[in-house]
Amino acid sequence: MLNKTGNDTQLDHLGNITDDLLIVVEQLIIDHVDLTNNLSKISVYKDTTGKVHKTFNYITFNGEYTIKIHKNLLYTDWMAGHL
Repeated sequence: MLNKTGNDTQLDHLGNITDDLLIVVEQLIIDHVDLTNNLSKISVYKDTTGKVHKTFNYITFNGEYTIKIHKNLLYTDWMAGHL
């Protein structure tokens, strides 16, 4: 995600987020292998300073979300299930 600003997040009078700009990875299937539920195990989410953050298919701030996929997708799926 690039160029998200403070104006993209709306807060109520208590400081709770009421509206936000974000990306949700709802499904990732490659060659009939569904990787959606294992994305947190095979991906890295870094902010613009390089700090790594945990995410569960949500990209909520400026940064880079990298999914590590091997040529053998069944191996990627197996590794994600065992990490």
